[in-house]
Amino acid sequence: MTGPAFVGARPLIASLLLTPLLLAGLAGLWWYQVPGDKGLGVAEPADSELTLGPSAPSLELVGQIGGIGSGLAVQEPYAYVGVGPRLIVVDVSNPALPRPVGQSRPLSANVRRVVADGLYAFVAAAEGTLTVLDLSNPADPVIVASLHTPGSPQDLARASAYLYLAERPRAPGNQQESGGLLVIDVSDPKNPVEVGTFYQGKSVSAVAVSGQLGLVATTTPSGSEPFLRILDLRDPARPEEVASLDMQATISGVTAADHYAFVVVWVGRGGAQLRVIDLIDPSAPVEIGRAQSGLAACCVEASGTFAYVAGAGLQVFDVSSPSRPAMVGSFRVGQASGLRVIRTLTYVTHARGLEVINIGDPAAPVLAGSYGTLGYAEYLAVTGHYAYVAGEGPGLRILDISDPGQPLQVGSYATSGAVIGVAATDRYAYMNTRAVWDGKSFVGQGMYVLDISDPVRPRQVGYLDPQPGLYKEKDIYGLTAVRNYVYIAGHHPGLRVVDVTDPARPVEVGSMDAPGLVYNVAVAGHYALLAEERLIYRGEPLSPGGLRIADISDPTNPVDVGYYEAPGHRAAVAVSGDYAFLAGRNLRVLDISDPLHATELATFELPPTGAWDMAVRGEHVYVADASSGLWIWRVTGLDTGASYANPPTPIAP
Repeated sequence: MTGPAFVGARPLIASLLLTPLLLAGLAGLWWYQVPGDKGLGVAEPADSELTLGPSAPSLELVGQIGGIGSGLAVQEPYAYVGVGPRLIVVDVSNPALPRPVGQSRPLSANVRRVVADGLYAFVAAAEGTLTVLDLSNPADPVIVASLHTPGSPQDLARASAYLYLAERPRAPGNQQESGGLLVIDVSDPKNPVEVGTFYQGKSVSAVAVSGQLGLVATTTPSGSEPFLRILDLRDPARPEEVASLDMQATISGVTAADHYAFVVVWVGRGGAQLRVIDLIDPSAPVEIGRAQSGLAACCVEASGTFAYVAGAGLQVFDVSSPSRPAMVGSFRVGQASGLRVIRTLTYVTHARGLEVINIGDPAAPVLAGSYGTLGYAEYLAVTGHYAYVAGEGPGLRILDISDPGQPLQVGSYATSGAVIGVAATDRYAYMNTRAVWDGKSFVGQGMYVLDISDPVRPRQVGYLDPQPGLYKEKDIYGLTAVRNYVYIAGHHPGLRVVDVTDPARPVEVGSMDAPGLVYNVAVAGHYALLAEERLIYRGEPLSPGGLRIADISDPTNPVDVGYYEAPGHRAAVAVSGDYAFLAGRNLRVLDISDPLHATELATFELPPTGAWDMAVRGEHVYVADASSGLWIWRVTGLDTGASYANPPTPIAP
């Protein structure tokens, strides 16, 4: 049988091919220019600041915390967990009390997959970088090498001195970014070298190694032709395909034990299936059994006579009779992103951390311990020494930011609906929440008013009842609070004004339509600044994207008075003194001393995915970056201590 086409090695790419915007906006700040950490959740300032001119504003990274859990390796007594753009070292010597003991500085992008041997960790990051970290000091994993790869990493496995990196194309049909299976020589971990690319142009979703066999899941870039391919790895640098099997369903995970492959495939509305493939003759693989999982599964592991499938839960299958796999136990966890089985313990990562599950009795898994993280950071408010952060799903997390370099979670507040916007003053916090279905009706939607006089123990004191059409999904997003008013950004209308003079009885008193999709709002004097995304309807632009300006001198009658065009995705806006910060994929700093004639001062790239929400306090810019957590930057070259002399005057309803 013809083996996979060998494309050949590409030279090590030692630097990013940066866009002019990145060169102008963030050179020296992001690509491994943060020299070290002072503790969990902190990155030291860069050695040098970016300066756009003699008096231009500049940014330097001060701190970062949180992000989704993704990627997992276990070499007892440590688990190595990807959390946002960092690798966290977790001591699991006591499974009941996993505790973080060290972390890397932020990597080039969010962690996707991790392989570790106790001496080194090999980390595949989302944008296409393999990073090698020295683990000799668990409290301080040190980056010793990196290798740029062209595709988007999906999976990572190791055999002997070689890594096998599964990638999908980032630009289908573009041979510069064509994905496939990359073979990387790590015999010298400080000098990883790509020695071959196989299945170039295909999307490779999973890879596993068992002895001298490799298992690779491929599809076309569009997702068709899902095959499980069997490779002979006797020459690890030059694997040879010996067989392939049409799975007729997309593969999301694969592993092997003895002479069997265990494959998780997605079968549409029916969820996932576990399939068992007999590899006793690797040149003639045969499917011999299958069982329904029902989960949106990501991963599979096998140990002894059991297979473990993780997705929106953990499922245990008895495979002592491989032709008749049967589910015998389950355990509820968040949507899993990583899975490892070590003797009687199963380690599962998900968006908000790591769970250790005791599977001593496979029919009755029980939680042994857990390590929680901040998870997603999509919405935030900052007041005093505290940040209030919300992400995907319900709940509000409270961070102590008295030292911006070492943000620390100190509390939380439970909600039934997902939080989709947060604002705060010295005394009160305001949350927009989205409804959830309780089996009978939608509940938990509306604007909640919290007393935060005790910042770490908020208590509800008020609530705005939903009005028809007010709190539907995608109707409302960010909000800001100024004195007796809360200003809510949304879609149809773009701005709502709520009087909170009596926090126990908030009342909507005004609104204004906007043609675009408004995601956030800030207030500067008598003006509301609306972050508006570009909107095209039937080929015609309704909004170019940018900053819409509303006169709110009469909060009961906001009036559209101006627009600052800034094409692209605009998710967040904040005001400090005479400056507005407009963010999405990048951060624009505007002089708004005359809000109707804003002028741009600087533009910075925001790694790794851009801003969802933002706050500015003094010299610090706080950016909620969704899956990569909360980032804290220091801005210099601006007088952010100024404040508007004429804030909106409260008007009695």
